[in-house]
Amino acid sequence: MGVPQAVSFLDGATYPGRMRAFPIALAVVVLLAGCSAPASPGEEPASADQPITGTTPPTEAVSTTGTSRDGGDGTEGPTVETPRPDPDEDVEGWEGGYWYNESLSVTVEDGLNESELDAVVARAMARVEHLRAVEFREDVEVRVISRAAYRDGTGGRGGDGDGAGDRTFEAVRYRALFLVGDGANATERQRDTRNESVLGYYDVNEDRIVVVSDATSPTLDEVTLAQELTHAYQFRNLRLRVPRDPTDDEVRALVALIEGDANLVDRLYERQCEGPWECVRPSTDDGDAAGDGNDGADGADGADGTPSNGSAVHMGLYLLQFFPYAEGEELVRETRARGGWSAVMARYEDPPRSSEQVIHPEKIGRDEPEDVAVPDLAEDPWRRVRRSDGGSTATIGEAGIATMFMYTAYDDRPGAVVPRSRFLNVEDGRVNATDPLDYAINYSAGWAGDALAAYERPNGSTGYVWRTEWDDGREAREFADGYRALLSHRGGADRGSHWRLDGDFAGAYAVSVEGSTVTIVHAPSAAALDELWPDATAS
Repeated sequence: MGVPQAVSFLDGATYPGRMRAFPIALAVVVLLAGCSAPASPGEEPASADQPITGTTPPTEAVSTTGTSRDGGDGTEGPTVETPRPDPDEDVEGWEGGYWYNESLSVTVEDGLNESELDAVVARAMARVEHLRAVEFREDVEVRVISRAAYRDGTGGRGGDGDGAGDRTFEAVRYRALFLVGDGANATERQRDTRNESVLGYYDVNEDRIVVVSDATSPTLDEVTLAQELTHAYQFRNLRLRVPRDPTDDEVRALVALIEGDANLVDRLYERQCEGPWECVRPSTDDGDAAGDGNDGADGADGADGTPSNGSAVHMGLYLLQFFPYAEGEELVRETRARGGWSAVMARYEDPPRSSEQVIHPEKIGRDEPEDVAVPDLAEDPWRRVRRSDGGSTATIGEAGIATMFMYTAYDDRPGAVVPRSRFLNVEDGRVNATDPLDYAINYSAGWAGDALAAYERPNGSTGYVWRTEWDDGREAREFADGYRALLSHRGGADRGSHWRLDGDFAGAYAVSVEGSTVTIVHAPSAAALDELWPDATAS
């Protein structure tokens, strides 16, 4: 089957699936999650081309109990007797000659040969069918590559934008969130973060899965494979209701539904691997954690909470990328608990329209995001930056604004505007494996809409006008107070009519509040603030 047109806008050529976990220091706790899409910040974002074909089923099957597929995580019986005959036709829980609970005779240490890979993939497809209550109609091609090959070849494809306008806009957006300043290339930092954190992805255009291995001899992680198989099923079969010309934040919300669905399958799958199922997992002796998904961490953190394994992961970008996995999984989990997998399927027909609705599911269908305009009032020589898709603004959304504040707990400055205890869900000294992060930060809650416009002068200097709408004046003032605290955190000096910062985020900043609207203007100087937005320094 082809890829449904409705979801073809997602990430272009490749769709990251599972992200690796990287540790985040939390007092005595080491945690933060991964990146298969991004892993969980309660965890830490921790080669052959072989199509799948059916192979002869093994002679033995193992008895097992399963996970309830339509609601809670209780036991599903009865157990399977040995041996179990193949069905006369393709059925749920059986693929390519293998039942979901059969054992396999494969050697993991030296990598998987073609027949072994075929068997592992076929059984994994059967297991995803069993857990997710779906049926694969076609085989899925799977490749296993090393991380070095991913960095050199497929890493970083999609999502960065190819035009000069895209690159400038991306740099301004990350600068506006105080994630990447003047001393770094925003596109390269984003690509480096993805290259170090992605464990696998589904290539939409090629209709194949690529699993990225950190082992010396690249090998398969069956749990990573399960998440990518879920993506293959989604893109082949589901028709997601997508609004016309979705904003960046609407796309993020849709991705959260897709990733949350796959992440929940991943977690249920891993739980079975820790219980009755025999699973193919990389050896911890070969540089890759066997529990490399939702419960473990690769390496230890430094004193500042950043990965100490020399990785290029940028914690702010990682937190931004991790949002769909953390809050998306919680959305899907709650939806499934109320109505089973059928309710999850129905959610694709009525998806969340903003990251706010993902964070606060009770707002779906009743608290729609507002359209916010940024009229172009800039004087010469300022020019509005346009993206390759023709757009001239970006919607940051509640998730992006929350990340801006959360990153202060990991940046290069002491203290934090929002301490980790406010967003890391810790129980008994460990971050909650199933619900590691809470993006419902007080400064970003109450979001109603926003739009960021980027500007550039012929000399290459940039600026922006960011207008945000809030549910009421109180929420607007709370956000403005938080933003001023953020400017202070970055070493800013309050000059009355504006703020002045030095360093990587050097320049002038003006913050004004009018009712439920907060307008933030940034330019290299105070005079340039008024060039970008008339009377920006008047407040």
